Amino acid sequence: MVKKHRLTEPQRHILTLAGEAWDRSAQARRVLERDGLVFLDRFGQPRPRPEVMIEKEAKVLFAKLLKELRIDEEILPEWLNKLKINSAK
Repeated sequence: MVKKHRLTEPQRHILTLAGEAWDRSAQARRVLERDGLVFLDRFGQPRPRPEVMIEKEAKVLFAKLLKELRIDEEILPEWLNKLKINSAK
């Protein structure tokens, strides 16, 4: 993507941060898939796992960073599909 679109240094930094946010979201998703959405606290009450909020915040950050990059909307779906494939590993 960087080679195709000649990103400036600040844009490359934003793209890196977006990738890190996507990775963080994928990490949290894997934990949630393995351990579920809730756990029982010391009183036996169900509580959301911390990864629920981590995933949500990472996705919000990812979306904000993509908006900041102003990536051409025609390119975006192709790029997101590649991310989805890569994060499944």
